[in-house]
Amino acid sequence: MTTPLTTWSWSDFSPQGIGSSDSIRLPRHGWFALVAFLAGPASVHSAREEREPLRWSSDAGTCGRRPLLPEEVEEIERELSAYLAIADVAPPPRDVEWRLSLPHDLTEERFWNRVYATFDPVEFDRPGRGPHVAARLRAELSQLLN
Repeated sequence: MTTPLTTWSWSDFSPQGIGSSDSIRLPRHGWFALVAFLAGPASVHSAREEREPLRWSSDAGTCGRRPLLPEEVEEIERELSAYLAIADVAPPPRDVEWRLSLPHDLTEERFWNRVYATFDPVEFDRPGRGPHVAARLRAELSQLLN
């Protein structure tokens, strides 16, 4: 039997702000969802998703934006769920993204530098290694944010 990465679930993430004015938007994407979940509800709150319109361009030089089609949203949800499944993390509720509150002495640049130095995406994608890589990231996030 394996030990769970965390003691919380997605339902523990409050839609209320944490109280820090220094917060980082974590859009609805597998990588950011993993960071949000592993950072935990003491440092992260949920927010209504700010879905970006799709940007497009043509060979003729025209460009524009349009809302995502329902099938594109479904593909994003499948990819997000598959990414989190590598780390044995359940899919998050729909239509949310997250805000990560940083301690006052931690800059966003320093935060991401430490996170990227800890997380090995190649190892994460190796069969059976995702939970181990996620556990290292969880430990680093705990150290950074507490």
